[in-house]
Amino acid sequence: MKTIFDSIPLDVSKRVLDLSQQDLNKLIRIFPNLTADEVTFPVRGGQTPTLYPGSWRRFPLQIAKTSKVVFDQLQFQVTDGGGNVSSVHDPTFDPANPHIVLLAGARSGTYTLLVLAPVLNQNPRIVGRLKFTVDGRRTAASGDGPPVWIDGIVKGLTSGQADWGEGGAGGPITQTYPEVKPALGAKRVLVLLVDTKSDRFSAAEATTMLANMRGALTDGIADTLGDNVTRSVRAFYEEMSYYVKGASPAIGLTIDGRVDGPISLSGMWEDYFPAEYTHDTGPDPTDPEPDPAKKKQIVTRRYYGTADHYQPIIDAVVDRNKTLAPNQQIDLQNVDILCLLIRTVRPTSPTDAFKCYWPRRQYVTMKIPAPVAGNPGATVDKDLDPFNLPDDWPTFSGNRTFEDTMSHEFGHSLGLGDLYGPTVFDVGPNDPTTGPFRNLWDFGANTWDTMAFEQPNPHFSMVSRLKLGWVLPQWLKRFNFHIKNDVDETFSISAVEKGPPAVGAFIGAEIRIGSNWNYYIEYRSHQPGQIGDVALPANDRVVCTDAIAQGFQVTSQRPEVMLLLNDPTIQSNGPILGPNQSYLEQDPNGNGKQLKISVLSIKNGLATVRVQYKVFGVDLGIRPWPASPDRPWQSPDIEVRNEKSKNDATYFNMAWTGQPNDVVAKITNSGTADAPNVAVNISVKDYNVGGDTPPVQLLAKVVKNVPAGATVEFTAHQWIPPKDGHFCIYVEILPYATAGPPLLVDMNPANNVAQSNYSTSNLAAASPTERTIATVKVGNPHDRPTVAYLILSQNNPFYRTYLSNRWIQLKAKEVREVTVMMESRLDWDEERQAFVPFMSAMELRALTAGPNAGELHRLLLHPNQVALTAYMPDPTTEHMHIIRLIGGAQMQVRSGRKVQIVGFDAHNNRASGRVQTAGHQKPVRSGQVIVIYSDGSKQAYLTLPVVDGSFATSSTVQGGGFQNFKQAQAYFIPNSLYGEAYSQIVPLK
Repeated sequence: MKTIFDSIPLDVSKRVLDLSQQDLNKLIRIFPNLTADEVTFPVRGGQTPTLYPGSWRRFPLQIAKTSKVVFDQLQFQVTDGGGNVSSVHDPTFDPANPHIVLLAGARSGTYTLLVLAPVLNQNPRIVGRLKFTVDGRRTAASGDGPPVWIDGIVKGLTSGQADWGEGGAGGPITQTYPEVKPALGAKRVLVLLVDTKSDRFSAAEATTMLANMRGALTDGIADTLGDNVTRSVRAFYEEMSYYVKGASPAIGLTIDGRVDGPISLSGMWEDYFPAEYTHDTGPDPTDPEPDPAKKKQIVTRRYYGTADHYQPIIDAVVDRNKTLAPNQQIDLQNVDILCLLIRTVRPTSPTDAFKCYWPRRQYVTMKIPAPVAGNPGATVDKDLDPFNLPDDWPTFSGNRTFEDTMSHEFGHSLGLGDLYGPTVFDVGPNDPTTGPFRNLWDFGANTWDTMAFEQPNPHFSMVSRLKLGWVLPQWLKRFNFHIKNDVDETFSISAVEKGPPAVGAFIGAEIRIGSNWNYYIEYRSHQPGQIGDVALPANDRVVCTDAIAQGFQVTSQRPEVMLLLNDPTIQSNGPILGPNQSYLEQDPNGNGKQLKISVLSIKNGLATVRVQYKVFGVDLGIRPWPASPDRPWQSPDIEVRNEKSKNDATYFNMAWTGQPNDVVAKITNSGTADAPNVAVNISVKDYNVGGDTPPVQLLAKVVKNVPAGATVEFTAHQWIPPKDGHFCIYVEILPYATAGPPLLVDMNPANNVAQSNYSTSNLAAASPTERTIATVKVGNPHDRPTVAYLILSQNNPFYRTYLSNRWIQLKAKEVREVTVMMESRLDWDEERQAFVPFMSAMELRALTAGPNAGELHRLLLHPNQVALTAYMPDPTTEHMHIIRLIGGAQMQVRSGRKVQIVGFDAHNNRASGRVQTAGHQKPVRSGQVIVIYSDGSKQAYLTLPVVDGSFATSSTVQGGGFQNFKQAQAYFIPNSLYGEAYSQIVPLK
């Protein structure tokens, strides 16, 4: 009998059934009786479970005792593309009480999970079903964020590039920055008006607001400052980035903008926005009473909530698209940055309050519907770099304009942080209100950077332009005092507003202080007709700034960019310099360090600057993350070594669990004086994404001498990592000072700490496929409650990754765990002798139609690199608006065919055995085996090649020298085709 599945292979150990909704409807008509189901899902209270879009949940299932179906032969499919199901085994799986993981799709609605039992050459039977809903509305007291799952290639929020600002005289020219990606060419920006049932835009209001936002974003608003200059976000960024239309390669940044809406959510305000807010009481700006004391008072609730509202808005966009012509629809896959203009809820009675969503960049990936032919439920996970604004922002903010604040928030979407806090004071007496401050905004009318305060449109500081690719490294005069000491050089810099520097001049100067820490010198001078720098605190001045990378250890104590320290006690004119003024910096510890930056003249559009530097002292350091694009959350100066990594470079810096490992910390003295007796602690922490997680085990305190200009390895020997393979190595250079004379103190203690996260899992490519589980610690370093936003990414579409929470609430100093699960979606095809995807043809169609189709064959043999990135609002700042990168964790997951070592035989002078595939017992073609000799207190190793399934010593001489050991075990090193395997432990003969 011909069935509707004749074209689909029914070897269920290798394939997944592929049913269209039409096919499912046929089966539902054939098997309509719920009471006859052989597989049931015990749901608490018998209620229909509800999942947030893009979330997941475990569901136990029960197979009737009278049923002959077997769990691993069951297939699962969700109606109407409402989600997916994973029946993969993990360490929690109990064959007697099996469970599945239900993955909600991107669209709200009611769906049915069908359990199917394939029947050879016949239609499959429906043997169970579970009705569930997907709903993006969450309660006002939302607490922790929902779970999230990802598949496909999902890019993270950080570029994971090497230590930034590394260069100078004699150093490499390339500048890279871990937290910001170059912003060149056109950014596709979508501004959406959004309202709720609580308060809608009227047709007239929507029309006016759409026009206003188009003006603010791209079209321009004329003469807002009385200077006949038309301002917009696009014009501001084109000016600041030196944009050249049509240039190839791209020069500068422009905006391809669209303003649309309103998107009308069906629920009330409280259904989408959490109850995290503060109360502001003040005069009603609509009250015509001229006397402020007599004005009607109103209460405003400013919401600073999490990211509950994005998925419902995406859902509403898709629904709205169905009512529009194709050329009017919104394609979210072709959006780079999403701005939501959220309707403030106006009070309807004297006792009501305004509900205003305060401007904020959100850190969240979104699951976007991406249907393809035959797969209506296909989705993509994308970070739209979103930010929010209230629709009445100029009123509530004290007349800040949309174009001003959008320029600030747009900077966040490009990766820049807030620069107005925390507050940092200069030397000497200071006042919390009047300073003097080192911040680029004095909390009054004076601001040097839009990311410090956006009115009236100050340009970005030099380091931000450099990070975003607008200033080329070769345009800078660059100093690295670690390479060249005793400097006295004079040079010219042109105004940064003018663009590329004049011939024979530079656009600024960079002074290397340490890893991820530089000083910058720039000349600021407003140019006629420009939008930016129109009202600098002081025009025609040389500005000296101090810049560190996001995530650097001291970012919780200071902004990423601030003015250099002004110490009037040493006759310094401070960091803002006019002609014949100098900045002076001396080391208070008496190391003999002195930096002097002098402005000799400012004329003809050029500032002539002299830099003098001399030092005698010790500068110890270890570089923090990132080590490389593939190692974003590891330090380049921490390495784990073992016999496995020694024999196969694939396993460089990967721990070998169950075996002794050496942990190496590379400490550099960039100073000019030798550093005797440097003490370094090498410790283990729980696997973490940063914040505040204390070390749990000291591996070694190592003391060594570090000569000037040298790098010395400090090693903790013979450490055996935890069995689960998830851990963090933490290295700290202890406070250093010599006994003297002369007394020498470490000049830069801020770069004396680094950590590296480690996690490697090997999964079997077989049926059933496997899942691994890791727990990751998240710590709150603050003495006030806050929230941690967690962003998941991966680089291989043949794997799936799960996270227990998109964000978590943290009490003061609290440390909590989140769970990450990773599973392979690969199987081994014995007939083809190749890996094949363990997924339905519908999912494969979505993959092959996607942007990474050309990479699929290569990715079959590559491990999956997973990254978890954490961002945290600073609860000590107003509105909790300053959100910082606190760190991350990386994980590697690889698939390999199951193998086994058989016939292992070991003597004190020879060893042999065979490596074969599990199940089919075919010889493994090639690879390496490490023979581990041990006597309980020490180990020795012998590496042997595998040839056509066999390994053996070539002679008794090769295996000599192991007579003092009692037992041996063989270990097969996993490679791109085969997984790892251990033999039985055998006594030496």
